[in-house]
Amino acid sequence: MGRQDEARQLALEVWHHLAEHGTEGLDSSARVYLCLADVFAAVEMPDTAVSPRAVLETGYRSLMEMADKIRKLEWRQSFLENVAENRVLVERWKMWHAATLS
Repeated sequence: MGRQDEARQLALEVWHHLAEHGTEGLDSSARVYLCLADVFAAVEMPDTAVSPRAVLETGYRSLMEMADKIRKLEWRQSFLENVAENRVLVERWKMWHAATLS
């Protein structure tokens, strides 16, 4: 829509909020991290250390911390594989991680 400055500013506000307060109370933190990564990939981010990869890494770590709290292996696996945004976040993280190892 051509509103890159606004998108950049709002995404940075969300990123800083997550860094300061974490994901407590969010229904779908994986979706938030995926959206942030998409915004940061679409707009130029001058003078910031924020990158789509950093967002995916942080989102992945957050998701794994939540998954580690699920004691039943079947439920944990379902949480990671059957919740669409969780599955997509894991897949995108794996693609990024594989690319960095190559």
